[in-house]
Amino acid sequence: MSLFIVAGSPVSHSLSPAMHNAAFKALGMDDHHYGAVQVGIGDVDSVVSMLRSGRIAGANVTYPLKTVMASRVDALEGVAREIESVNTLVPHAGTVSGLSTDGDGCVRALESRGVSLEDASILLIGAGGAARSIAVSLAHARPRSITVANRTLEHARHLARRLEDMAPAAGVALDALTEHASKADVIIQATSVGMRHHVAELPLADASLAHRPTVMDIVYDPLETPLLSQARKAGCPIVDGIDLLVWQGALSFQAWLGVVPPVDAMQKAARAAGGRP
Repeated sequence: MSLFIVAGSPVSHSLSPAMHNAAFKALGMDDHHYGAVQVGIGDVDSVVSMLRSGRIAGANVTYPLKTVMASRVDALEGVAREIESVNTLVPHAGTVSGLSTDGDGCVRALESRGVSLEDASILLIGAGGAARSIAVSLAHARPRSITVANRTLEHARHLARRLEDMAPAAGVALDALTEHASKADVIIQATSVGMRHHVAELPLADASLAHRPTVMDIVYDPLETPLLSQARKAGCPIVDGIDLLVWQGALSFQAWLGVVPPVDAMQKAARAAGGRP
């Protein structure tokens, strides 16, 4: 049996097992299984050890482990080197490589919904591990501009400076969200705000969505976050967190096994498990 996991805390809500196991089933990989494992920051070394020994064949990493795990693996590949954050762990020959598929997954999710990023004005909310990966991939999509809004202004400015060689970028404080949302073609919420039991809210006025930008939220528990509910009421096209989950998962699957997974089967399984077929 080849075991794959998603590691983080909490992970009981994760839809990753449903979608990856659906992919294994569709491909006839009956000896492969994917599960969710509760892992705290103090336990990351044991996960890396099991990957090196072959007891785990591949892993995803979620909150709060993405940055700390990047410092524990043997090598960082692609975007992960730039942002020092990982969401995918790939073992080979006793070593473990760390990748980040969040960014390319985000771009694939938007494009699959017919959203063009070229020459678009993009507002990215957040500057954490997922946001950094998404920002780099967005910058490669040739947007007109990227504005990073974050509660800690210096973190937003730091991320924007890292993008300047690839695309025009600026960092702003979260209290300027309404002003910048009103000028954005695409708004991407890449923080834990909106997650179930999360008390914080985004300071976004309804009027800033009157021009109907595309609004994406990476949170999928609940599937319709307060931001997506607000955007839906304003008539905006919306892209929910399951789209990102599926596409970043498909890229992880391909990195582990060298096989292109059945994205439609993964999408169907994730939505069924999330109560939104």
